[in-house]
This record gives sequence, C-alpha cells and structure tokens, in this order.
Amino acid sequence: MTRRTSAAAYAAIQNEGLLNKLQFKVYHLLYHHGPLTGRELNAEMRSGDGHKRFQELREKCVAYVVRERACSVSGRRAQEWDVTDQLPCAPPNLKPPKPEAALRALEELEREPTDGARSYETRDLLRWVRWHFARKVGP
Repeated sequence: MTRRTSAAAYAAIQNEGLLNKLQFKVYHLLYHHGPLTGRELNAEMRSGDGHKRFQELREKCVAYVVRERACSVSGRRAQEWDVTDQLPCAPPNLKPPKPEAALRALEELEREPTDGARSYETRDLLRWVRWHFARKVGP
C-alpha cells in the first residue's frame, strides 16, 4: 500500500508550528510509524489519550482513516489512521444548521441509492451527524 505522506508537508508543519504540541506528537508518530489504530498509537505514546487527537487532525486535513482492520494491541477491528500529504486547512466558516434541518438533510442523504461502497469516513460522518443532532432534538 502506498502512503499519502509528504516530507515537505511534515517539515513545514514542524518548522512553522502549524499544530499544537500534542497534535504534532500524534502527527509525528503517525508519520514515522503509521498507519496506526488508536490503541497502537497509545501504546507508542505510552499514554491513554493520544487517539483523541485523531479527529482534530482529520478536521485540520492532516490525517484520515485508511481502512478498518484488526488492531495489533486489542485484537479488535479498529480504524487505521495515517497522515495526508497536506498542510493544515482552516475549518470551514459555516453557520451550524438547526438540529431538525440537519436530521432532515441526513435522512434525505441516506435515502439516496448507493452502490454500497461508501467510505469509512462517509459512514462515520453520517453516524456522527445523526448522533450529534439527535441529541439536540431529543427523543
């Protein structure tokens, strides 16, 4: 498998301080030892919370979910993460939708026919959006 890494992006992120200290530590370990699952990363860091930075790094466009596989630490199926070849991107300046509108849009999206080949990222995003906005609307 070919990785989407970039030595130039890594150097720019490191030299220009484009990530905070903990985010860079996770990025560094993914770059040098990745792809990794959350438990594998935590084992490398000798910490229990490094995996919490994955979502932050994804939102900054510097990490992504490669696939789902058996974790070498836990033995369970887990998402495998790796770095991208991109510099950090700015989060979109969007107004959050009203929860009811977000759930309606999500239901419409889920009704669209697919060939069953949605990416893990898309599937996870749909699950997260449904969970996030369903909490705000209530039962």
